[in-house]
Amino acid sequence: EEEDEEEDEEEEEEEEEEEEKEEEEEEEEEEEEEEEEEEEEEEEEEEEEEEEEEEEEEDLLNPSRLNY
Repeated sequence: EEEDEEEDEEEEEEEEEEEEKEEEEEEEEEEEEEEEEEEEEEEEEEEEEEEEEEEEEEDLLNPSRLNY
């Protein structure tokens, strides 16, 4: 009977460890996703800024555009 109890405890411990591992992996995945999203946002912002700069340059080079 004691052996049974020990086996049960071991199994429980193993299950807990597995669960912890899974949770950690999920957290890591979430973090990675968040980082990717942030990077994408930054890239988009940079692109927008570049576009704005290009437009400003065009306006400077071709002021008559402003009259239309």
